[in-house]
Amino acid sequence: MASGRGAGSGLESFARYYPWPGAVYAPVLDAPWAHSVLATRAGDGDPEVRIFRALTVALARELGSIRAGE
Repeated sequence: MASGRGAGSGLESFARYYPWPGAVYAPVLDAPWAHSVLATRAGDGDPEVRIFRALTVALARELGSIRAGE
């Protein structure tokens, strides 16, 4: 996109985390709410994976309750 050869869509956070020179981020205000998933190996015992999974679930619940209150 930044090379002037395409267009795409992404998360709102892309503008913050990927500020490519020449890239313009424009919100699509009437877009439907999107769903995301986190995939990990079943039974992964790595402590970092477990922590990341727990944080992701907590954030999803928090954002879901915020979204539901709109």
